[in-house]
Amino acid sequence: MTRKYVTFISLLVLATMLLTSCGIADNSAQSSGPQVRMGLSTFIDTTVTIQQGQSVVLVDTVSSTHIITNGTWDENTPIAKTEAGAPKINVTVANANQQQSIGPFTNPGTFQMYCTVHPGMNLAITVK
Repeated sequence: MTRKYVTFISLLVLATMLLTSCGIADNSAQSSGPQVRMGLSTFIDTTVTIQQGQSVVLVDTVSSTHIITNGTWDENTPIAKTEAGAPKINVTVANANQQQSIGPFTNPGTFQMYCTVHPGMNLAITVK
């Protein structure tokens, strides 16, 4: 009886440890600033306005790999370009509900970002 009890408790503890280790990660440390949602191959939100010093939080709504960097698509031609005053961005977001903060944007202006994987996937960030 005691051996079965110890085995049961051990399995229960092991199952509890496994379930807690598979919990959802807390992304609150990265979630400081307005969110921009991304779909399968587009920015759902194509523009965002922020205040000087803020960052933007990219949120992947599906499991699609996005590599976001400075520049824009012109038709099917990528134009890599970092405007004066823009932070250098080069991030990969690949999992549903994954969040990635970009910035902070410390200078006023409008800055272009694009996904190098998906033609036409452009984002304009206006900093006031």
